[in-house]
Amino acid sequence: MIMLLLGSSGVGKSTVKSYLESDFGFESAQKYTTRSHRGTAEEDRDFIFCNESEIPDNGVLRFSSYGAIFAIQLAKIDESLSRGQSHVLTVGGPTTVRALATRYPSLVNTVLLYCDVHVLRRRICGQSDDSARSNRWPAIQAEVGLIYDWLGCVNHVIDCSGPFSATALQIDRLLRQTAGHRHD
Repeated sequence: MIMLLLGSSGVGKSTVKSYLESDFGFESAQKYTTRSHRGTAEEDRDFIFCNESEIPDNGVLRFSSYGAIFAIQLAKIDESLSRGQSHVLTVGGPTTVRALATRYPSLVNTVLLYCDVHVLRRRICGQSDDSARSNRWPAIQAEVGLIYDWLGCVNHVIDCSGPFSATALQIDRLLRQTAGHRHD
């Protein structure tokens, strides 16, 4: 299975991705990105920071988000699948979802993560150590407005408004329904 996590910035995609990796053995590959580093250790695990000319021309699926370019390493997904492992990644929008669903028919499950807009604003603007993210609030509001357009490529929806324990219960239920994954 390939689990694609879709949602606005700050909704909890990275947290859900980490949960799927640590508790269910999902694999994920670093993505190339031209965006600036936010100073977290997780980012070094999740991204290869580079300029656009350093992103390979072949074997990647490119998308842009908030003015930065991202590139998914397709060979890493193929390697996970060939070993019988599930793969999880965050994606930028429906175009990327459709491209991956075309490449991996019947393997893709897309999950839209969302939270109450007041919770999202608190998460984004309440992070004093990330002023760049806080300055993106208007762009994030515009992205939230696109969510209805995204629903056509979504298989599942998870509310991340509450504590992570509530989100985890929804993920556990989803995995039981979709692929029979067991919590080890």
